[in-house]
Amino acid sequence: MQLAASDESTNYIVYAETVNIQIDRIERHPANRPLGLDRDKIDQLKALISQYGYQSSQPLVVRTLGDKYQIIQGEHRYVACVELGFTEIPCVVQEMDDDEALIQLIVGNVQTENRPLEIGLNALEVVQKDSKKGLSAQNYADRIGINGQTLRRYFNAAITYNEIEQFSTGGELLQDITKLLEINTCPESDWFWLHDFIIASDLSKNDTIAVCKAIRGLSDHIKLDVIPELMDIDGIKKAVAREALEEKSKALGTAKGIITEIQDCYEKLDHAIIFYTYNTSNDDITEQDVDLQKMFTDLLKSKEKLDKAAVSSAMKFILDEKQRRTKVSAETTAAYFRSEKNCKDMDERQRIDREQAEYAFNAWLACESIDEIAAHLTVSAERVNRMIEIQKSTLGQAEPPESLQVFDVWNLQEPDPRFGIDYPGRIPGQIVENALYYYTKPFDLVVDPMGGGGSTIDVCKAMHRRYRSYDIQPVRDDISEWDINNGFPPECDSCDLIFMDPPYWNQKKGEYSGHETNLANMDITGFYSAMESIFESASQVMKPGGHIVVIIGPTQKDGIIYDHAHRLYNLLQKRFTFIDRIIVPYTTQQAQAYHVAEAKEGRYMLKLYRDLVVFRL
Repeated sequence: MQLAASDESTNYIVYAETVNIQIDRIERHPANRPLGLDRDKIDQLKALISQYGYQSSQPLVVRTLGDKYQIIQGEHRYVACVELGFTEIPCVVQEMDDDEALIQLIVGNVQTENRPLEIGLNALEVVQKDSKKGLSAQNYADRIGINGQTLRRYFNAAITYNEIEQFSTGGELLQDITKLLEINTCPESDWFWLHDFIIASDLSKNDTIAVCKAIRGLSDHIKLDVIPELMDIDGIKKAVAREALEEKSKALGTAKGIITEIQDCYEKLDHAIIFYTYNTSNDDITEQDVDLQKMFTDLLKSKEKLDKAAVSSAMKFILDEKQRRTKVSAETTAAYFRSEKNCKDMDERQRIDREQAEYAFNAWLACESIDEIAAHLTVSAERVNRMIEIQKSTLGQAEPPESLQVFDVWNLQEPDPRFGIDYPGRIPGQIVENALYYYTKPFDLVVDPMGGGGSTIDVCKAMHRRYRSYDIQPVRDDISEWDINNGFPPECDSCDLIFMDPPYWNQKKGEYSGHETNLANMDITGFYSAMESIFESASQVMKPGGHIVVIIGPTQKDGIIYDHAHRLYNLLQKRFTFIDRIIVPYTTQQAQAYHVAEAKEGRYMLKLYRDLVVFRL
């Protein structure tokens, strides 16, 4: 390649030698055309080349890369020639390093078909910390001949595009610079759903600007990290987006009002304070370090409906409690109960307090609402919350259960009489006990959609887990009637663990109920199909990071082994991540003498174990 200089040193002509290169020695640059090639342009080039031949005056520009050549300019022409069956193609060979090659991918197409987003994506490749040239954004803009501010717009749009593409599961991706820039101005956590919302709603640029402005208005209003824990901010944002398209702002105004109320109250409360309480049982005054801000947010989390009135009510309770739990107040209460004439009053109050606190805590574990518990006890919701918090604080550190299994073979043969009642197919409650010990924490929500004899409920009570239990034909009052084939009830939303002990296909056919939808009464195809639907529903109500635990054994019938665990494993793997597999042996008493005789004669082994598989969402 030669340069011919003119009188002006900044003006020169580049003369380059053209050579024919075998087409199988040429390869495309991986960073070129990140948005894909133009199929129409390739077809047009093929038609022209077929009619007039390939013009040597329009060679490819390539660089040497080992024993190959890499395309810098002319990728559409190259693809057209490959598809037409060319064996060689005219090229100009230029030597350049990786960074310069990236820049030349854009420079070479400045006068043709560079799209703004392609420039931005290229800039991301070149303007980086480990770039050998160490180019700044402005340096890059100067090299390719565009305004620095324009490049920054392309650059930010490309950042947004890359982030969305990284987590995309396929489908259309936005390439419009204006829309991507609007998304970029919103919190990064909103980028993905906003992108999909814009595409699904086929929003114009102006509509996109209006939606993103409304989302920023809500996001900028949130000053406390705790707000998303109290309110469904994602759901509110989507409602705000829909209203923005109709030029309405009711959802935005309502949300802002509640957020303002919460944040104002929160800032007025002490982070650390000492509460004093006269303990009637020990006849002493105890001190307790209290975080009023946390107490306030915990109260708000327990509200069935969170509005301004609920926020004001919680704030009033906190302030009343602060005044009631002073040292002076505790000493006054102590003086009253220490008076001899008030001893009987003290004993009666202690008894009532204990009974109410025990009832409130157990009802809360059973997932009764705070308002329902308060109505039953004829006390305020705030007092119920206080009872529950006190009960929780007195439980101490959870100890491993006596039945704890430390290996992945759980030899648990005889049911603990504390857990469950006699019921067909009853498993030892200690199996549930071990599963909850390993995969939940106290006060987590556990759901059992096949409640049976209630073993899961009794284990949850003993281990202080909240619970919901269902069965198609309940045999206990604390199990709700529900056909799990209809999916999990809405109240199971955000559960921490689902424990499932389904029928082992038809081994107990007719023993549970005569319902056609009872899993034990289905044929094998219907059984697996039903289980897949149940797993799908479970994935929709489970909290991210929650666990599903399934215990099931194989069925041996007519010399055929139906390995249910294997089939259910494959179904679970579609929606969950595998965590663990535990072998749970039967007792040898499970097999009758005629079973043993048949096995010997048929030359097959009897299955004396169940699989307990654990998956995480």
